[in-house]
Amino acid sequence: MAEPTSSSTAGLLYLLVVLMGPLVGPYVYVLFGATLGAATALSKQGNGLNGWAGAWFVVRIVLTSLLFTSLITTLILKVAPLPVELVMGGVAYSIGWKWDVLAERAWPWVLERLGIKTKDGEGTQS
Repeated sequence: MAEPTSSSTAGLLYLLVVLMGPLVGPYVYVLFGATLGAATALSKQGNGLNGWAGAWFVVRIVLTSLLFTSLITTLILKVAPLPVELVMGGVAYSIGWKWDVLAERAWPWVLERLGIKTKDGEGTQS
């Protein structure tokens, strides 16, 4: 009797998990935390976003969280000896949850300091 194809597929999947797990493992915490935080922020937006705008909002926040989580986690771990997974997940969730509020307050200040004029008139130069 021939061997079922699903067992060979399961073997390949197992090998992939064993080889890539240690490399990709910490990013699972970041991806889960960022997605959960972005979903929380999206729920606070109300009904103002349609399907595509809501999807773009989540993707934008998750990518931003992926970018900044390792930097903030490194800074926290220099001060407090905590488990990396705990800190990464919490930081990713916090960035995902509050990034839209932080961006509204921080970016105009940064752009003004750099002398870049935005479309609504903030900043000092064009």
